Amino acid sequence: MQHQIELKQLVKYVAGNLTAAACSRNSFFVNDVAPGIIIHADREMLAETFDKLLAKAVEQTNNNCIRIEAVVFNQIVSLVINQTVQCNSAGLALSMEPLQTVAEKLGGSISVVSDHEQKTLVALSFFNGRRAA
Repeated sequence: MQHQIELKQLVKYVAGNLTAAACSRNSFFVNDVAPGIIIHADREMLAETFDKLLAKAVEQTNNNCIRIEAVVFNQIVSLVINQTVQCNSAGLALSMEPLQTVAEKLGGSISVVSDHEQKTLVALSFFNGRRAA
């Protein structure tokens, strides 16, 4: 069932649940999602998917600032996890593979990209709009 979800609050909730795990790896979260972004999605499915995605990112990092941002383009939203120091991007990409099926249920996908500076971005991109029943 679709709900209207304020994305910044959802990110705050999910990251809050993983703060102890991040701290145990000397890492922390920065919620850079702009306020006022409203998502039309299944709240539980989106929270569960993002929770698993963020937990996998935390597992693959140490001594890191994990910045969470949202990019909106038309009706596509990308929830981006930006790891600002080097992490095991190959391991991270492999660990995300089983989550692809879950992301597809949201009408989305997961991508993992590393740049030349060894920074890693993980994005959960999905359609943000009401769907006909």
